[in-house]
Amino acid sequence: MVRRVIRKAPVDPAACPLCGGDNRCVKVSGEPGPCWCRSATFTFDLLARAGTGKACICERCLERHAGAPASGVYRPGGDSKGP
Repeated sequence: MVRRVIRKAPVDPAACPLCGGDNRCVKVSGEPGPCWCRSATFTFDLLARAGTGKACICERCLERHAGAPASGVYRPGGDSKGP
């Protein structure tokens, strides 16, 4: 029996896991002040699509998926609500 090893590419914390663009994460860039995402609302479905939990979704992808049906929401700077 032959075993195949699948190696995943390392996650770039500065790249959006959905589009690969710059996610403008303050934690990664080291810029002062709160990140833009602290006032954003993410659906659980969108977070599940991103999958890694090691890189932030960019604002552009968040806006692109804003009208999608949601099973719950996550607010980094506030309350989260699930089904």
